[in-house]
Amino acid sequence: MRRQPPLDGLRALAACGVLAYHVYNTTVPHIGRQPWPLRAGVVLDSLGAMGVNCFFVLSAFLLTRPFLQWLLTDARRPALRRYAATRLLRIFPAWWVVLAAMATLYAPGVLHQYTQLALFSTLTQNYADLGHRIVPHGWTLCVEISFYALLPLSAIAAARPLRRLHPSRRPAALGAGLVAITALAWAYELGKLPGVPTSGPAALSLPMYLDRFTVGTLAALYVASGRTPAPRRCFGAAALLTVLTFAAVPSMRFQITTLAFGLSVLGLASSRDSLPKRVAGARVPAHLGLISYGIYLWHLPLKYLAERLGWLNPGHGVQTLPAIVLLLAATVAMAELSWRLIEQPALGLARRRPSALGRRHYQWRADPGTGIAALVRGDRGRADRVPLVLPRPDAERLSAAFRE
Repeated sequence: MRRQPPLDGLRALAACGVLAYHVYNTTVPHIGRQPWPLRAGVVLDSLGAMGVNCFFVLSAFLLTRPFLQWLLTDARRPALRRYAATRLLRIFPAWWVVLAAMATLYAPGVLHQYTQLALFSTLTQNYADLGHRIVPHGWTLCVEISFYALLPLSAIAAARPLRRLHPSRRPAALGAGLVAITALAWAYELGKLPGVPTSGPAALSLPMYLDRFTVGTLAALYVASGRTPAPRRCFGAAALLTVLTFAAVPSMRFQITTLAFGLSVLGLASSRDSLPKRVAGARVPAHLGLISYGIYLWHLPLKYLAERLGWLNPGHGVQTLPAIVLLLAATVAMAELSWRLIEQPALGLARRRPSALGRRHYQWRADPGTGIAALVRGDRGRADRVPLVLPRPDAERLSAAFRE
């Protein structure tokens, strides 16, 4: 999957927002109850959750696009073994390191509780009502992993009925289904479905956050349908939704700001130029987005360390801004190490071993011109189908470049 720097910049903003929330939630307790103007307390109190929601929208937008291409056209189905291996190698190696550090430093007793350790190691702790223990922010990864598992299953289930429709009708049918699922998810989240539990393990389950993923998928569907979003309209509508939400209906702030995130993603993914796209895609925010997973994983362990050493004190509001700056600097350094030493090598394994991930092999013969032209045009399906006449090392290098 080719990286999109503006989307990386948005991911960096979300990660920094979650970090800032956890700092001032310590230095200024009960910030949502402060009598500040313009509902500032409610906005700040929501920043962490909104950052997580942005992650979910982005994940859905990026990961569903190959499956949408398959459902809407006659393209080949994405390789499921490759998809699964790439997702697992992206999430688990860095997670296991953070889990080991947190368990050793702050919860050594869990090292002898093998059932709990197994749940956390497999990111299934939410379903045992252990979501906020040991690594408190790890519950979001459990939701993310659940979506990873649901995505290909949902695509396979939707394939047969969609294939019965004319290709021109498939986007509308799929969009209507996604809108219906979003509405149902909102009803569930707001407690409008009698008899359906929303507390305990259900509070941190995928259904409670399903609308974040369906909104991201709707944004991906808009792009996959061949439409070009107008950035100015997307960003304007997103800003208007956010302001109106906190001013008029803060009780639905997470649901409506999720729509705003979907619009923002559309604006940043547009082929048209815009100021927000240039800012988000600049070198620094794009790189912070590249290592944002490490920022997200490591900021809480470092914050707890700062509290243990007496460098960060609960209730000391004067520490808020310097603590955010210093913690961000330390976290970025740790995230950089995580990216270089753990995450990048793990992803490199996924890219270097196509045979282990279910990619088909082809004999390297016949006409090279057709296959190279397909590579240049970005026609993945045709490039995969057309064999090339190249020496084996050159063929492997071209294949690696194509996968990047």
